[in-house]
Amino acid sequence: MPGSVAAALLEQLGQRVRHPIDTPLLVVVAHPDDEVIGLGTRLPHLRRAHIVYVTDGAPRDDRDQKRLGFATREAYAEARALEADAGLALVGIGPDHVYRLNLIDQEAVHHVSELTHAVAGLIRDLRPAVVVTHAYEGGHPDHDATALAVHLSCRLLRDASLPAPSLLEFAGYHDPDGSGRLEVLEFLPGSRARVVTAELDAAEQEFKRRLVACHATQAELLRQFPLDRERFRAAPSYDFLAPPHPWRPFYERFVTGLDGASWRAIAAEALARFGMEGRL
Repeated sequence: MPGSVAAALLEQLGQRVRHPIDTPLLVVVAHPDDEVIGLGTRLPHLRRAHIVYVTDGAPRDDRDQKRLGFATREAYAEARALEADAGLALVGIGPDHVYRLNLIDQEAVHHVSELTHAVAGLIRDLRPAVVVTHAYEGGHPDHDATALAVHLSCRLLRDASLPAPSLLEFAGYHDPDGSGRLEVLEFLPGSRARVVTAELDAAEQEFKRRLVACHATQAELLRQFPLDRERFRAAPSYDFLAPPHPWRPFYERFVTGLDGASWRAIAAEALARFGMEGRL
């Protein structure tokens, strides 16, 4: 039963991992480094995991690119891919288990229909029992678009009477109260899904420190994430046409030309194309 497999995996993710975890799973993340934030210390134990990077991690806005000394957006994207490869080498995930969809950072929602078909195709081909991905929380538009595409792809498969995996999600970041404060490695309240916390010991924290160091271009962001825990839960059903919370999304503070209302309008168009309601 897919649900029981996901429940067992959720328990394993929260425990001190002593043996390989053989559950076939797909980890779908928006950017190179999201897998490190979300479940970095679990990755070496996931012997049948495949990783999907939705974007190349380089936005069209060139502020970060220039600050980091890259002449072009493409050079920045290549650097981020090499950083991800270094991290994946540490956890023992080879290139034959990695898929890069190469959307432009901050623009995933504009391609959510294509993204949904791509994810559904990978699920059909790889047949994971579980998909692990982002929560819908208004932290980053690509995180939310990735969550939407994953939930939608599973709905498409079920509607076609095809096997669909169970969904787990890891804690990322969001504004918890509308103040503009960044809260990390916590889920928004409101879901009754039980949160499982992996409390990382000294050795695990040191390993995660090495993983984080692979992503040198993201050091400024990553230093805001503590190394002592990772959090997971079963993904709840989301209404993607409603805001995740009453205040404006955190990403309105750093993304140009995309606010929460615009994101939801684009999502509504995609859902309409698939003939589906917002609650998946």
